[in-house]
Amino acid sequence: MDIDNLESIIKLITNGKLIHFVASGNTIPVANDASYRFNQLGITSVVFDDWQVQTAFTLNMRKEDLLIVISNSGESKSLIKLINIAKGKKIPIISITNHPDSPIARLSNFHLTSFSRDYFFHNDYYFSRLSAMYLIELIFLILSQDKSRLENIKLHEQIISEAKL
Repeated sequence: MDIDNLESIIKLITNGKLIHFVASGNTIPVANDASYRFNQLGITSVVFDDWQVQTAFTLNMRKEDLLIVISNSGESKSLIKLINIAKGKKIPIISITNHPDSPIARLSNFHLTSFSRDYFFHNDYYFSRLSAMYLIELIFLILSQDKSRLENIKLHEQIISEAKL
């Protein structure tokens, strides 16, 4: 992993006003988890699983916001359309894909490559979300080193613990 690239990504996330996570198909649960975890840190983020809603929201984003695109193949036409909208609005784009030379990776300002060796376990195409989730977890852990973010997590856990027996 390119440490300079990761540091640039952490800086963008830290300075972003709002983060919009987008995904389609199998990677939607990764985007949902990412948004939840970033909000725990006090980093305002949203995710929508409907492409039309993703599009409407992207059209309302500003250049101080950040678009994070999660895609296994890096070839989703709907996500490429969202990237093009964001590029037109000068919104920084981070992508997480299994393919660093994919269209989504090439269109992004910054890219993280997830890696999956699922073919060792399956003869047919199969996608595990674990490598993309690992990258989100890594970013989450780096960001949680900030004491104020750690306090946000503690407060969140305290509030939701009241709903437990």
